[in-house]
Amino acid sequence: MNAAVWQKSVNTGAFVLSIFCIVLFVVFSFIPGETELIFRFHPLKVNLCLVVFTFFFGVIGFSGAANGKRYVMSIATLVITLLLFVLHLFILGVGRLLS
Repeated sequence: MNAAVWQKSVNTGAFVLSIFCIVLFVVFSFIPGETELIFRFHPLKVNLCLVVFTFFFGVIGFSGAANGKRYVMSIATLVITLLLFVLHLFILGVGRLLS
């Protein structure tokens, strides 16, 4: 597999993973607070780690953007993951302060 095909695959995979992170954020937002006591960590921390992982793969996939569609997908991936990262940090940080 040559580098161009690999970078396209990473770009597409990062975009799909960023959409999956949004779905996980919505699902984890509606889980009751007692799950933190059961698992000993907040479920949004798992999603935060996945968002950071996706962001780095989005940056790697950005180099594989060869046409306009791929550029838009790369930029959308980076914007989605950056917004989710800031939102997670705000929720977890303020939640920790208020608890």
